[in-house]
Amino acid sequence: MTHIRRRAFLQLEAITTMCIMIFVIGALTAAILSLARAGHAQISRQQATLAAEAVMNEVREGNAPTDDEFRERFPDMDIHIERTPAAGDFDGLDCAIVHVDAYTFGRKTASVRLRGFVEKEAAE
Repeated sequence: MTHIRRRAFLQLEAITTMCIMIFVIGALTAAILSLARAGHAQISRQQATLAAEAVMNEVREGNAPTDDEFRERFPDMDIHIERTPAAGDFDGLDCAIVHVDAYTFGRKTASVRLRGFVEKEAAE
């Protein structure tokens, strides 16, 4: 091989190596970001479940929080309570369903629905 061909081969080898390294670094970055996103989603699901349980416990106690209290206590979540009269074995009770939608970085990452039977609300 002549000097010029050897030099061209070394340059081609260096360019190829750099391209492979850029690809590997990009793939590693994508994998790490995906793992972090999955971790945030898992934490968001756990928080939504805990929030739904806390709200259901309050409903069972007879304390129905208002929407303002929900926004103050759970800033990154939308919480709704739905009550319907129960039938059958649960006649005389209400079926309470707590819907919780959790958001991480402005995107909906978890949705939890918890259902339980509670005493009927007192007539106002």
